[in-house]
Amino acid sequence: MKRNILIIIAACTATALSCRKDLTISDPGFDVSATQEQYKVGDTVAFVFKGAPDYLTFYSGESGNNHAHRERTNVTGTPKISFTSFAQYGTQQNTLRLLVSTDFNGTVDANIGQATWADITAQAQLSAGADNTPSGEIDLSAFASGTKTVYVAFRFTGQQSPASAQKTWTIKNFQLYTETDSGEKVTSVASIPAAGFTAVSIKNDNQKWTQNATQLQMAGGGANTPDNEDWIVAALIPNRVNPDWGIGIKDVSGTLATYRYILKEAGDHEMVFVASNANVTGARSVIKKINIRVSQ
Repeated sequence: MKRNILIIIAACTATALSCRKDLTISDPGFDVSATQEQYKVGDTVAFVFKGAPDYLTFYSGESGNNHAHRERTNVTGTPKISFTSFAQYGTQQNTLRLLVSTDFNGTVDANIGQATWADITAQAQLSAGADNTPSGEIDLSAFASGTKTVYVAFRFTGQQSPASAQKTWTIKNFQLYTETDSGEKVTSVASIPAAGFTAVSIKNDNQKWTQNATQLQMAGGGANTPDNEDWIVAALIPNRVNPDWGIGIKDVSGTLATYRYILKEAGDHEMVFVASNANVTGARSVIKKINIRVSQ
């Protein structure tokens, strides 16, 4: 019996060694070329590949897709917000204020007004009746400090009056971004949902801020609507950004001899291909770069 067990163990060991040998990872042996070095925005660049790696990831060098920034989570520069607004109906004035706080405790409830809120409405261009009025770039550098949270709020107030209606305000296209010293615009919040707004009604629960995937809206109501006070707040970290990402253009299931990409931004772009061979025992990768100039 003991002899049989030893034979089985030896056989299993030999099989395992054989399997491991079969799983040896080879270098990708990959290379790439492009037909030219200069293009215009909207042109298609065609890449030709040599080799057949298991996986291939592409970085265009454009905003959000830069290989050099694949591990970047913070940037230095001037943090800014922007949005568009639409004021409808009603005649009451100065019903919408843009506020910022750095000492708010983050609990969006009836005690929200106890924090210190700076009124920066004057920095924004608000709608006077036109839809999608651009706010302009609103500088938050006076409030930003490292990775400290900055709270940005829209505060609506409306008065009960038999002679006037309260306005309806719609906010769209909210963004938070940082303008670096080199002039790069690095976006960290690009939509209403990404900002994570939270609303609270202080007066008159029948009229409240609402939000969906594209907008925030506060409908004040007509004449004789009771007094309103409503806030909607976003917690932002101005200089924090998401790492740039690559586009997976090939996996182990297919083959790829060429790849075409439509250029979206002007500038000098370092386009990067990361070719990898991988299995359960590990991975081997090679990086190939092509520099391309793109004009308008």
